[in-house]
Amino acid sequence: MSTQVNRTPALSLVIFAFLAVNASSQVYLWRDDGGKEHRTSDFAKVPQDKLSIQCVTKSLSVLSGECLIVEGGHVVRLIGVDVASGSLSWDKTRDGQAQRRLQELVAGKILTLSFDQNFKNSSHQTLVYIHTDDGTFLNEVLLAEGLAALIETSPTSRHKRRLAAAEKSVKTQHVGMWRKRSTKAKKPVVKPIKGFSLGLYSRQDSYDYLPFLREQVAIGATDILLITPWFLEHFTSCQIVPKPQRSCSLAVVSRVIRQARALGLRVAVMPIILLWKPDDDHWRGNIAPKDQEDWFLAYQEFIGAFASLAEDAGAQELLVGSEFSSLEKDEVHWREVIRGIRRRFSGILSYSANWDHLVTIKWWDALDAVGMTGYHSLTKSDNPSVEELTKAWQRIRKELESILEHIARPYFFSEMGYASLDGINKDPWDYVSPKKTDNQEQADCFEAWFRAWQNPPAKFRGAFFYTWWRNQDADDKRQYTVHGKPAADIIRKWYTK
Repeated sequence: MSTQVNRTPALSLVIFAFLAVNASSQVYLWRDDGGKEHRTSDFAKVPQDKLSIQCVTKSLSVLSGECLIVEGGHVVRLIGVDVASGSLSWDKTRDGQAQRRLQELVAGKILTLSFDQNFKNSSHQTLVYIHTDDGTFLNEVLLAEGLAALIETSPTSRHKRRLAAAEKSVKTQHVGMWRKRSTKAKKPVVKPIKGFSLGLYSRQDSYDYLPFLREQVAIGATDILLITPWFLEHFTSCQIVPKPQRSCSLAVVSRVIRQARALGLRVAVMPIILLWKPDDDHWRGNIAPKDQEDWFLAYQEFIGAFASLAEDAGAQELLVGSEFSSLEKDEVHWREVIRGIRRRFSGILSYSANWDHLVTIKWWDALDAVGMTGYHSLTKSDNPSVEELTKAWQRIRKELESILEHIARPYFFSEMGYASLDGINKDPWDYVSPKKTDNQEQADCFEAWFRAWQNPPAKFRGAFFYTWWRNQDADDKRQYTVHGKPAADIIRKWYTK
């Protein structure tokens, strides 16, 4: 879940009420207009227009380096604190250090919780500053000891300058998570990819993807690209959030990574952004966030969480984005995103560019490999021969090699495929317009691709074919999945050569 905070003005104290329910030992404090301090254990007596409210309580347990359970069984999260791995997923080693330190700090102490204007994040966690009865400011300590990074939750945060100063100091000393570590691109690594993409699209987290993985191994695949979607509400939105029954949990992604590795598959992870309320004119390729700075802050947290997850589960590669055509010219922000990811993920970093946007990106040198989609138009015919399709792909290969020879990175098709539709070769991205089902044209397109990319240049890594996912319904016959179709036999033939 995104930790981009809700921006509802804190004009009501209703959110704090749940901290007091059935928790008579908790005390609420506030000051009146004359500066006199008041306190009560009855939340009903707290004036509803006071923003300086505090809650005195005790810790029941420490969940992580960022979250505690306080009296009443309620989860609170430290404002501004990110334990080196994104607030949505935790690096076990570093979070363990921060968690142990937090346990030491709160043991036997009375805690004063205070709040800011943004008092809740989209995970419905209450955001708090915590001081112990001996004056220790927990948020500051974790930052000052290099156990956490600072999240800019709001430009009006009460302790923004103090927390920023704590982080700046420890950064300059290269302590803890800020120890010196290369954020430069690695020496390009060329590993032949014989892969498929697998969307983690089930509406149930209990869904077992293992049969899909085994089928891909049986067809000769050595690599898998795991795709999982999160959402922007609208093409101008800045919040990146999961949606129930559309976004699987991070635990599911971790589980599938480990299952794939156990089968000997190399794993790449590609989190993607979709629009929850799309229209005919907008998709992630032309999003226009109303505040680009806020969008990139949210994106850093989103992709950082997956970076830590991929590192922990043992994935070999992470795609830092996919087809953000309208944002790719923002070189400064993308380089900042990539630097942050390298602190969390030690594998190969790449990006999936739309097939017509390779030259737009000026930050390929910050990555280890170039990913590109392969939905190139081949012919204008509804019934082309394999020979015609092969010639089209040979022409496209020549054009791509001319462009990519100036980029000193290996390259691969991060996504390419064909729906089982008559005429799909004309515009492979258009699975809506064609009406007639045609499995043979799908197979012919794959055959042509393999023929055209025989004896490739040294920098060419291969492709992830879209897709092996299936819904096991009648609609599969028309979709991009190759399972159970002639195309699967074509791919098996070439993958097992």
